[in-house]
Amino acid sequence: MAKAPVTLKFANFQTDNIFSKWFRILTYVGCNSLYLKDGIVRWSRIGHVYPMLTLLLNALLIVYSIYKTVFDPPRRESFLLRYLKCFQNIVFYLLPILFYVFMHFKVNNWNRLIELLRNVEILFGFRTKVRLELFLLAAAPTIIGATVEMFIFFERVVLEGFMEIYTILSFVVSFFAINFYYVILKIIRQHFERSKMKISKLDHDLMNDVMKIVNTLLIACSEVNAIYGPQILVSLFCYFLLLTAEIYSIICTAGKITTTESLISFTWAYSYFIQIAVLIYSSAEATKQANEFNETLYRMIMADKNDVFSRNYKVNTHLANQKTAVFTACGWFTIDYTTSCSMIATSATYLIILLQMGGTSLGEEPEE
Repeated sequence: MAKAPVTLKFANFQTDNIFSKWFRILTYVGCNSLYLKDGIVRWSRIGHVYPMLTLLLNALLIVYSIYKTVFDPPRRESFLLRYLKCFQNIVFYLLPILFYVFMHFKVNNWNRLIELLRNVEILFGFRTKVRLELFLLAAAPTIIGATVEMFIFFERVVLEGFMEIYTILSFVVSFFAINFYYVILKIIRQHFERSKMKISKLDHDLMNDVMKIVNTLLIACSEVNAIYGPQILVSLFCYFLLLTAEIYSIICTAGKITTTESLISFTWAYSYFIQIAVLIYSSAEATKQANEFNETLYRMIMADKNDVFSRNYKVNTHLANQKTAVFTACGWFTIDYTTSCSMIATSATYLIILLQMGGTSLGEEPEE
């Protein structure tokens, strides 16, 4: 007798397909050795060789950048400019290592997150469209600008040119990981949005399903925090510093460098800004949709003449506990537009201090 077909096929879930695709992308760029099979996130024993080699090269380049800056600095560059470039290289080489380590320490969180989103898909369906538009928005001009910079370095020192190539690759890796965060929160955000649209059309029985979906999404947000908290903390800190330093460099070197070098500086500043914007926008919009769901639910209760909503235990518990989606950087601060304004103000203060103390900071070394 033939065996009965298996009713639960994970390949039929859009959630599994999206996560599987992104795990493969991160593996190709050397930042991941996880893969999704039969609905479970696994660690590839063979697939981790290539990422480990790339991360080892990252570590060696960090050491080389520090050595080059401290013991063999370029004569034409000022002290501050040398260390700003060294800091830039360290950040680009360090972030892929950070993403790799925390992604693999959080395998259980990945499994719980995918299972939660899969359960939502079973109850609610899946209509989210996920593209790479944000990645292309940032990566395309940055790669072009960095490629031009690479040829400039090749004219001076061949090794510096190869380092610039790897800097481009490291930037692509870190932004792919950040774009994955954006994709996950986009899925959660659109589920919240659909829940908000559904509650006005549901009866008492179906309302329980919607509240179950929302509670599942809130738990999924906690899993996202557990996975991405350390990466977001370090990424926001480093990219705000890099953006401030790049703006400072642009101001201090205005009129002292070629147009091509100026465009390269503007390109890097633009790329830092986009990465910060993606992190903050993703988190803030998901929180916004969760809050709007709560507001819509509260208005439905106030306008309910038959007490369908007010008698629902899950609805009352949800509103009483003020449950919402909150994304934090390891619990240090919440990631939203208010926090971003505070960080911008801090960066502006840091920039003003640099300008007041700089003098000839990024120009040529002052003559003795």
